[in-house]
Amino acid sequence: GSNLVNITNIHSQLPALAQCEDFLDKYLPDAKRIEEHDTSASAKLIAEKNSLSSAAIASKTAAELHGLKIISENIESNKQNYTRFVVFGKNRRYIPNSNKTSLIVRTDQDTKAGSLYRTLGVFANRNINLTKIESRPIAGKAWHYLFYLDFEMGANDKNGKDALQELHDIGAEVTVIGSYKKGDIEI
Repeated sequence: GSNLVNITNIHSQLPALAQCEDFLDKYLPDAKRIEEHDTSASAKLIAEKNSLSSAAIASKTAAELHGLKIISENIESNKQNYTRFVVFGKNRRYIPNSNKTSLIVRTDQDTKAGSLYRTLGVFANRNINLTKIESRPIAGKAWHYLFYLDFEMGANDKNGKDALQELHDIGAEVTVIGSYKKGDIEI
């Protein structure tokens, strides 16, 4: 039941606070930004505090779940920004008719020049579109990286299976995170 003029504390996960920085700088420049574990927990905290001076940056679903009033919507700085959620399980199963696959690849970059080039070539040679490539440092190994890749094909498609096999053949370590149907993004 609060409004923007009453807000002195904003709670949320650090990435959410950063993604809404323009709005916060413009409309709540003096509000204290308080980092929480996640956005839903932030909404729960605000509901429990029942304070008119505190607010959370969270999803509409989190607001509804915790009985909160939404003061402002669509406050992100980049309107093309979205969050992906992944569910992990013990047993590997691929959704039938999947058309997107996510994987982690570790190349032999520390022993062979051009290993990333060869890895990406596996997909280019099969006309498989990569929609994401992101490098992450390997903990404890300076200047060594894992690569997170998304490609537009199911892991059970012949071309997808062949690409995964060739990655193994060229010495890459591959972990398939999942193969699934590409989701719709609400904008």
